[in-house]
Amino acid sequence: MSPGCSCVMSIRSVALNCRFTECGNVTSLSAHAALTSPEASNASGPVAPCSNFLPTCRMANSTTGFVVDSGSCATWVAASLVPTFRTGLLFSWSADLIAIIALLGSARFFQALAGLDVGTSFGGIGSSREVMIASLAEPAMIMIVFTVALIAGSTQLSTMAGFLVSSEVGLRVSLGLALLALVMVAIAENARIPVDNPATHLELTMVHEAMVLEYSGRHLALIELASSLKLLLYVSLIACLFAPWGLATRDETLAAPAALLIGVGAYLVKLAVGGGLLALFETSVAKMRVFRVPEFLGAALMLGLLATLLLFVSRSL
Repeated sequence: MSPGCSCVMSIRSVALNCRFTECGNVTSLSAHAALTSPEASNASGPVAPCSNFLPTCRMANSTTGFVVDSGSCATWVAASLVPTFRTGLLFSWSADLIAIIALLGSARFFQALAGLDVGTSFGGIGSSREVMIASLAEPAMIMIVFTVALIAGSTQLSTMAGFLVSSEVGLRVSLGLALLALVMVAIAENARIPVDNPATHLELTMVHEAMVLEYSGRHLALIELASSLKLLLYVSLIACLFAPWGLATRDETLAAPAALLIGVGAYLVKLAVGGGLLALFETSVAKMRVFRVPEFLGAALMLGLLATLLLFVSRSL
């Protein structure tokens, strides 16, 4: 290639970068890659990269709209409804499990639209794979909701947690199958190993990262924060439904305010145990191929269906 052609191509690439940049200067793609590298995430945790993205100049395509903020807001609302250390809170009447699943589905819909909104091939690949995973995970999640709702007699999370912590429940095979299915769905929904690797940038294996590859600045900070909140939501949901020990009730809090501190301590212990188990699991298995994901989520669906059928066969199971 002649020097003149390379000079023209360099000028065109700089002009293209300036066109897609919202502010005056051009953000370095190498700096963006350094901020999103696994080393930076592991060294500072999920909060520090988000704070690094906020002052960054936002590189936005001219076709990008409002869908990024909409998906993040739906995830925040869903995460705020899950009871963590106390039941019967101010908005506990709206903490319905079906409503939370609907909010998560809306967030996923807007995130897939955000991947398509930039008009790149990577965004389209990531969005199509995300929708494929969602279409397989949502039926399994519905069967899990049916199983727990049949046992507790309600889909309201505070009521379900209060019933499951009582001595009337005991050990049930259906609850064990539902727990295993919910863990598999949570792994798939949060793009964790073995379904997806959130730290990869290989085009053949990207799912979540392919959708957000074209975003930077405050939009990328909102996406990463919503992703962390979604993982926290699923860990809190598993703790609320299948390990509700230590949850403070309204009566216990009024009688003894120390019960609230016990609830907070128990919730922090559950988060630590859940994070440790997730790290142990991810370091013990390898990522599967994309075409093996339907088999993984199909097993979760069968577990949820079997748990529901066991309750119809015998209420004691």
